[in-house]
Amino acid sequence: MKSIPRLALAAALLFLSSTASGVSTCLAGSLEDLYPCFRELGGWNAQRPMNASVEMGEMKMLNVTRVYEDGDRELTVMLTSGAMAQASWAAHGEGTRIETPDASIHITRLNGYTVQVIEDKREHSSTLTVLLNQGSPGGQDGWAVLTFAGNGLSRQELLDLSRSFDWDCFKAKIKSVR
Repeated sequence: MKSIPRLALAAALLFLSSTASGVSTCLAGSLEDLYPCFRELGGWNAQRPMNASVEMGEMKMLNVTRVYEDGDRELTVMLTSGAMAQASWAAHGEGTRIETPDASIHITRLNGYTVQVIEDKREHSSTLTVLLNQGSPGGQDGWAVLTFAGNGLSRQELLDLSRSFDWDCFKAKIKSVR
């Protein structure tokens, strides 16, 4: 299976490095400090975490991604900060519930964090995004989200897998590499 978040990250980095002047992209060694938060999952094959840092003038974005596979099931765990994190967060408020026959969006509190759960019922895929830190209005600094994207996983399976990760670890470590 192809991982859409991984492909999107690669495309964004390629676009930025080829079209914008004054843009630097690099693998940031300090992002490797986040790797311990991306734990092993028993029975799953885990790829090595990938990381990227993008700086454009005053704007800085960080991303660390790890993909886990178990047969036809795939889990992508992605930690993002900066403008990418801000853009990934829905404009809906806590308590929002949208239901259709094909999809649902719920924003609620889980493990002390505001989370957005999106389920594509036809594709048997779900995404859970954890708001680790909300930046200032209109600003990009301080934004950080942790995303769990599941293919071939029910919403409940994704919730259970996401809860097996230490969200506080991600929140503490992302602050140390900004």
